[in-house]
Amino acid sequence: MRTMLRAGAIALAASSVLLAGGVAAQAAPAAADVTFTVGNLIFEPQQWGHTGSLEVTITNHTDQDVDKAVTVLEPLAGTFDDATGTQGCLIAAPQDGRQAWDCYLGTIPAGESVTVNVVFYSPAAGKPVARRATTSGSIEIDGKTVAFPAVFRSTSGSVANPVAYTPDQTANLTVTTPGNVTLTRQDDGTFAGRIPVTLTGNGDAGHQLLGGQMAAPAGLTDWPYAVDGNCGPGDVDLPVPPGGTGVGCAFFERLAQGQTRTYDWLFTAPADSQPGPLGTATTSGLLNSPLIGAQTDGANKATFTVTIAG
Repeated sequence: MRTMLRAGAIALAASSVLLAGGVAAQAAPAAADVTFTVGNLIFEPQQWGHTGSLEVTITNHTDQDVDKAVTVLEPLAGTFDDATGTQGCLIAAPQDGRQAWDCYLGTIPAGESVTVNVVFYSPAAGKPVARRATTSGSIEIDGKTVAFPAVFRSTSGSVANPVAYTPDQTANLTVTTPGNVTLTRQDDGTFAGRIPVTLTGNGDAGHQLLGGQMAAPAGLTDWPYAVDGNCGPGDVDLPVPPGGTGVGCAFFERLAQGQTRTYDWLFTAPADSQPGPLGTATTSGLLNSPLIGAQTDGANKATFTVTIAG
């Protein structure tokens, strides 16, 4: 649902207002037309990050069944999660540093309404004060656009007097390892070993999923991989030792501010490997989003030695 690309653009409303008291905004109706209303988006604090749901109700006032799609522009980069009540979403062209999604509604019978719940996730940690995003999202159907603000409820339960909020624009991760992985002989005579790589989220930049890279030394069997990742060899932004291999992995989950996740990487070597150090490997953690800047301070990288047991 989140991997197909389509070029396109959306006309956005020039301004928006915070909707109070649960009163929904409505696209300007036309006689015998399709109209829609947009509720409020409140990000609720969770154990890790925030979640929010935006209700959109589309009504077919015509005497004909109609097929419609809705374009969702997320209020903050990397926060779109899902749109329940649709038949699937395709990624569209980004706007103003945020991603848009085209979601197909299917057929709306004459005189009936359908409701879609657009789900958002922010990795931001909870705060004792309410916050309001400095950018708004929008819903567009048939060229009509309604903008909606995004408010973060405080950890005390209030949405009153929200302060302006802008999330990080670059990744901010810390990566740690034990510093060495020792490959021991297995029942089939080959060598294998696992090393845990821990990622800690220090910032609140939005992202769709996590990424990991590994630059492994020569002498291994095939290439190392993260046990819980979707991995493959290829170019990496790490120094690959001579004769070694670069590996990239995708982890289909997010990392909230202050949260840690640990992934085991599996290394194997042939049965005739000689005991001793095989070389140095380098690993990194990434936030997979084209809308945020890459981390440059090196804290998201770690090196460790690969050793064959005697």
